Amino acid sequence: GRVVDSAIVSFFKRLVGDKVVSSLPNCIWTDLVLHSIEEAKQSIRDDSEFVLFDHLCTFCDALQQRGVSLAELVKEKTGVKFIRGRLKVDIKHIKQCFQTSLDSIEKAIRKVLVKAGDVRCILLVGGFCDSPFLVRRIQEKFGDHDYTQGN
Repeated sequence: GRVVDSAIVSFFKRLVGDKVVSSLPNCIWTDLVLHSIEEAKQSIRDDSEFVLFDHLCTFCDALQQRGVSLAELVKEKTGVKFIRGRLKVDIKHIKQCFQTSLDSIEKAIRKVLVKAGDVRCILLVGGFCDSPFLVRRIQEKFGDHDYTQGN
């Protein structure tokens, strides 16, 4: 999950730029990122075309106090739109944020399955285990096992 968190933070930093990020108080940036990370983890699905980020009021207010508009910052960005206070991001950007973590999880599961032999159930734990996208990917790769999610 932390790899995904870091990738989403990097995505937002690329989106708005280092100058904007460095001008914001840490509490504003942290609030934006924490809400956005959880929204992405919980809303991404295989059939999604985009992810909507809703918790942007504080972030947008902080930008406006600095004479910056989120709509202006993203208007030239491919696959990103600011519509009625919400950031609409093409799913390909979000899936990229998940890829490294998914690869690591798959590798770890394969390693355990090889060492352990007869495994009937895979237990997914941690905050990221609640992501439907992760669960679906794991089921696709290791379909002949039962799955349990615990936190």
